[in-house]
Amino acid sequence: MARQRDDDDDDDDRPTRSVKKKKKSGGGSALVDFLTFRLMVAPWIFMALFWLGVIGTILAGASFIILAVMNFPCMQDKI
Repeated sequence: MARQRDDDDDDDDRPTRSVKKKKKSGGGSALVDFLTFRLMVAPWIFMALFWLGVIGTILAGASFIILAVMNFPCMQDKI
């Protein structure tokens, strides 16, 4: 026997069920999370290295600009 369709969409015809969240085991210690690989350290290291590189690049660029302006030939008379 075929199931008859109503005029509206079929989303309300399906039974609903609740999704249960998985609870964390243990006390939630940062050391336990690190040792069980739930907390990854590598992304933090990469992020720190990236931002240190950005800051270093900005400082190096600013120092090159300052040195170039100070050593510019027409500026020697004014300094």
